[in-house]
Amino acid sequence: MTRKSDKTKREFMDAAHMLFLKKGYDNVNVQSICKQAGKAKGLFFYHFDKKENIVKLLLEEQLTAMAKALKKLLDDMDASEIEKMDFLMNTIVSKDGPGPEALRYFKKGGLPLWIDLYAQAFRDKYIFPIILSLVESGIEKGDFKYCSKESTEIIYLGISQFIHKNFCTFGDEESYIRGVGAISRTLETALGVPVGSIDIK
Repeated sequence: MTRKSDKTKREFMDAAHMLFLKKGYDNVNVQSICKQAGKAKGLFFYHFDKKENIVKLLLEEQLTAMAKALKKLLDDMDASEIEKMDFLMNTIVSKDGPGPEALRYFKKGGLPLWIDLYAQAFRDKYIFPIILSLVESGIEKGDFKYCSKESTEIIYLGISQFIHKNFCTFGDEESYIRGVGAISRTLETALGVPVGSIDIK
């Protein structure tokens, strides 16, 4: 892809991102994205084929950046592995956490299945390795008891499912509190750390 083509693609992505955040995915059509970007409709379909694909690219870009930033923050933290795990869980699970903005394009009715599955695949690709690395480091330093890769995967699956179910709205505060409390206790039990060590807020 040429530099000019890259620039055009970026302009479409920036325009779509702004419109999706402002109006919601369902209220934005390809024509409005083209108008915002100041580009021809044919160019849009050359780069993205359909509207869904521009969201997938934006989500991938955001999750990649989020994972990279999280990894750097954890690497630079002067803290125990328990403290790092607490920080990580609060970042990826909490309703006030940053999260990828692309999941906020969908204003009502939760995430459509196609974006939900796409988001899960990328979370699994980028976030799970960070958790696994933290667990392995914690075991090595004696902060956590032995926790196999398989059990870490099971824990992560529970966390991932919670995010999928609740990310869009977190509308029921009581259910949210129960859910994050259960994740906190599950992590503490699995890692063999005292109750209250991991407090997802």
